[in-house]
Amino acid sequence: MSKVTNELIRSCRITIILSSCILIFLIFLWFLIPAKSIIAGFIIGGLISFYNVFHMAYRVMLAGKLAASGSQKLVGLKTLSRIAVVIFGIILACRFPEWIDYRSLLLGLPLGLIVMIVSAGFYYIKKST
Repeated sequence: MSKVTNELIRSCRITIILSSCILIFLIFLWFLIPAKSIIAGFIIGGLISFYNVFHMAYRVMLAGKLAASGSQKLVGLKTLSRIAVVIFGIILACRFPEWIDYRSLLLGLPLGLIVMIVSAGFYYIKKST
């Protein structure tokens, strides 16, 4: 494997650990706090966000492997499927507003990107020292 692939796999592992901790914390909050619809929105938004981040990482690794092998086959990043998952989450929130708050779902959507940026920052700080 190339150095770039190893760095991407390491960043994905750190992101998985951080996102799992955040989701476990949100699930505990869901059991403790009476505002269950708000926490459920954050959970669903976070799950959608983490799916999008890991799907993108997988597609980037796949495109890199195909490019390294000299394949002429075009590999898209499948943006439509990631958009469809976000739309599905919004439809769920609109369909069941008493269970899922749409505002917290929308606030939870950038959670995966924030975790990815934080994990990359930790990696580069550790690498530079």
